[in-house]
Amino acid sequence: MKDKATSKSNEKGSEQENESTENLKIVYSLDDDEDFNTILVHSLKKIGIYCIAKTDPKDFFLDFVKGPPALCILDLNIGKYKSGGLTILRLIRERFGFAFPVIMFSQTRETDSINLALEMGANDYLTKPLDEFSLHSKIDHFLKLGVQDKQKFARVPEKFSNSSIFFNLTLKSINEYGIYISTKFFCAKKTPLWISGEILKEITQSTTPILMSVSNVSALADGTYGLFLEFGQENQGISSKARTWIINKNKKMEKESGKRGAVIGVDADTTSSKTTPASTTSDNETSEDIVLEDIGNEER
Repeated sequence: MKDKATSKSNEKGSEQENESTENLKIVYSLDDDEDFNTILVHSLKKIGIYCIAKTDPKDFFLDFVKGPPALCILDLNIGKYKSGGLTILRLIRERFGFAFPVIMFSQTRETDSINLALEMGANDYLTKPLDEFSLHSKIDHFLKLGVQDKQKFARVPEKFSNSSIFFNLTLKSINEYGIYISTKFFCAKKTPLWISGEILKEITQSTTPILMSVSNVSALADGTYGLFLEFGQENQGISSKARTWIINKNKKMEKESGKRGAVIGVDADTTSSKTTPASTTSDNETSEDIVLEDIGNEER
């Protein structure tokens, strides 16, 4: 009787464990640092995430037989292979498409590899050592866990709930499709931003901020981020005005220099995938104001 009771108890405990993980979001992680994996698993458990961390790529992909995760975390450098995480990322995107987000971890700001990872389909990245607050915030952003709601913050009255975040940026160049800027703040692709500044005011003849979307992100060597912001289909009129402004600016530069070819073009690879026949870089880079509106209120 005792053996049967023990057997039933073990079965019941196993069922309870399965039930406890069924309701949790599952994250697959690949990192050859076992200590990092232990810290990661413990950290994600705090926000209701069941993390399955592996050190070997083969074991990592075997987990996908059970089904895709809610999110993946990959180390950029796996074992002796520098940037081996990029190969894993490519295989994931080829097999599963963009069914779930991927966050890359790296030891340092390896700008070339990080930029390549973002181009290959990584949604975001973090640097080691692990910053728990940043990790939780990014995962909460992708999985909508409501982590921020669970933290002890004072409730803001509804009449004060609408807010904006203002920060400065450096306008590097402009073409008929959008603007290329640098900033110390990371903005993910498709982030909607309200932009205002002297040059845009000169182009549009208006002080009204322009709603633009981040279409390309790159990490720059000086520790800042390069963003290309597109005017968008709703800003076709602004695109035409920008083209006219660029042409006039080019003519003025040519006249002042006394020769043709005075215009400095923008590398399309660092701005937009589109061809940029008309573009210019200002002699004196100017600081523009950027406004990040809380556009996603209706989704909350």
